[in-house]
Amino acid sequence: MKLTKFAGLAASAALLLSAVPALAATPQEIITNALKNYNPDGASRLSGEVTVNVKEVRYRATANKYPEEANVVMRFDQRALAKTDGVQNSEGRFTLQKFDMKSEGQSISLPNAVHFNWKYVSPTLYGYVEKVPQVLVDALKSEVDLAPYLDQWYKIELPKESSSLLTGSAQAQQVGMAAGLAKELAEKQAVRVIGTEKTYKNAAGETMVRVRVHANKSALAKEHYAQLREAYKIKKYADRRARIAELNKEYADTLKELNKIHAVAVVNQTKSTLDRVEMSVAQTEPKKECAFNKYDKYVCSTVGVTKVNVLAGISILTPDTNTIIVPSDAKVFEPLQNLLTPKE
Repeated sequence: MKLTKFAGLAASAALLLSAVPALAATPQEIITNALKNYNPDGASRLSGEVTVNVKEVRYRATANKYPEEANVVMRFDQRALAKTDGVQNSEGRFTLQKFDMKSEGQSISLPNAVHFNWKYVSPTLYGYVEKVPQVLVDALKSEVDLAPYLDQWYKIELPKESSSLLTGSAQAQQVGMAAGLAKELAEKQAVRVIGTEKTYKNAAGETMVRVRVHANKSALAKEHYAQLREAYKIKKYADRRARIAELNKEYADTLKELNKIHAVAVVNQTKSTLDRVEMSVAQTEPKKECAFNKYDKYVCSTVGVTKVNVLAGISILTPDTNTIIVPSDAKVFEPLQNLLTPKE
């Protein structure tokens, strides 16, 4: 169980408590209730951003004299209506805000942001790509000519077997798992507030609290020991020892990964809602370079490290329940529609 799953479990409504300040819900109670009351079938509206920074550090001479670097910034906005008759329509916008990369002495950089808008109104999926830099259009032209498909709404009518991936049993199973996980996290109090960064008033005069959160290691340890007790009941010695070793490694790896994650939550104490989640993950991996030596043997050696930093933030907004308006001028995206349309 990893804390990264927490970002996908935020909800916009929590238990409303008394308006008397002395009885106001604590940030811990608000977060726990948000998980407990999470309803993936309900209406939702999210806005977020993700930043990825990659940097290589070489500490010895290598064949590639140019360490790789990358900086990517992405944004997304999406809303979903409440599920009706097994269908949950939605719409959103994805923006590649920034893309800079250096590799093998060459640089690639987008001069402006790229936007992709989408709408799903069962059984039709709509898409619109705008503001694609000409340098990217030219770079991809040998593989695919984007020019005819820019700045125009296109649509694809999903056949029954394909749309079922969005509305059918497969999605229902995933939704059920997400809801179940949220409730399990709430019951086990697996996400704990470990400190308050600041308390302030928003523009509406409501009390906002920004808190640091982390996995509840006591809850993780309790679950681990429960699994170990079951493992010790295995009769065959070899199987018992293998299972115990597997559980211990899994537990150690989980703790190691959790130590790389830092997270905060912003709660509205006046409304008792979870309004935002932010996370950062820092990871350092060895950089290896491989080549054949004078004995014609392929060998690898560590020449440095690759540092990856990921920053993500998700704001949980008041749901917008207005009808999703489909573009009346949308054209059929024939290259893909032909592939999806069953042959007679």
